[in-house]
Amino acid sequence: MNLRYAISTFCGDDGLDTDQGFLGCVQYYVQLQNNGIGTDGISLSGRNTSNLGDSLTENDGPESSNSAFPYSTYTLANATMIGRGYGSLSYSGGPFGGPNFKDNAGARTYNTLIMDNPHGVVCITDRGSEGSNTFSSSGNSSINRFAGTRSGGGFDGAGRENNLTTITSGNPDGPDGVYNNTWFYRNGYADTSAIGVNGAYTTKAAFDTAFANGLPASTASNRFPQTHDKSGRGSNTNGVVNRANTPAVQAEINKESNYNVFDTNPGVVVDPYHRISGIDLRVTVSAAKNLSNSALPSYRGLNSDASFVGAVRDNMWMKGWTLGDRLGIYSGTQIVPDVVVSVDGSTPSITFGGEAGVKYVVEVSTDNKTYTKVRTVTATAGNNTVTDSLNTVGSTPLYYRVIAL
Repeated sequence: MNLRYAISTFCGDDGLDTDQGFLGCVQYYVQLQNNGIGTDGISLSGRNTSNLGDSLTENDGPESSNSAFPYSTYTLANATMIGRGYGSLSYSGGPFGGPNFKDNAGARTYNTLIMDNPHGVVCITDRGSEGSNTFSSSGNSSINRFAGTRSGGGFDGAGRENNLTTITSGNPDGPDGVYNNTWFYRNGYADTSAIGVNGAYTTKAAFDTAFANGLPASTASNRFPQTHDKSGRGSNTNGVVNRANTPAVQAEINKESNYNVFDTNPGVVVDPYHRISGIDLRVTVSAAKNLSNSALPSYRGLNSDASFVGAVRDNMWMKGWTLGDRLGIYSGTQIVPDVVVSVDGSTPSITFGGEAGVKYVVEVSTDNKTYTKVRTVTATAGNNTVTDSLNTVGSTPLYYRVIAL
């Protein structure tokens, strides 16, 4: 299953939750944890109590021996993922962290923003116990999916290419788990010793002071929790503390060729305490709007031209059609272009009114359900025309849409 233009908000548990060999592609995705962390205890979403939120994502692979195929190797691109933030409960409970990988799961993440996770940017766990030094690049744990590359098995470990159809016995085209051109911002600042989180600030008041004066850069010990308590994973694992984020994992995420960025705000407007009002997810920093080393793949409907950080470049596309908009959560501008389709002979042309410098994707469908990219363009002011040379007007209907990214 592939998913585009999706929002998950107000989760009481984890956000994007994958399991059992998920291999889909997710693009233009917004995750917003925690619907009410104000001191008044009022949940502005209408819930009786504010939720706590948990990990931004929970990613599970095969269970039992963790060795079943296919491996969970889904692709996440252009996501904006906002954790529960720095309310007072973030210093006494949790863990409230970024993506959490368990049970030999992996994911390929590109051009994504991960922010406001008080207990760290990511938690990639191992089957090895806390303090263990054993490691095998072929082992059945999430650490192996990120810190090593398989030899054989193809894209999914079960002998298929990335189209999930073609049979292969070859090597995968990269590791099952990777972060590439991902920006990690305002993560790992809350210390919660009861659950082994080594944050920079032990109280909300200490964080408040630091935030008011400009937060310093995070450190490796704050970003990457070293252990994971498996309580809740079944009676045989309750209380078992496994290691997480080994040096090999941290080295992979920090590798220069992955172009990941720490502690730089791409220009989004999100309050670290009360995230349920005035949120503007448009990136404004030039380096985030135009990634020079974007490596986003193009398989299975992914738009590899979306070379910017996060789910939103210029257009708050979710405004006007979500509960969050009706609650006044989102600010910023929605861009809805006028579109005219014409035909020259049998070749369709799509003309739309564009705003200068804004990126638009022109898409086509034969059933008005599943759309594929015709072209991505950076518009000039006024009318912009795209010719669809791959389709001709005939007995099959063609539907077109233009979306500002």
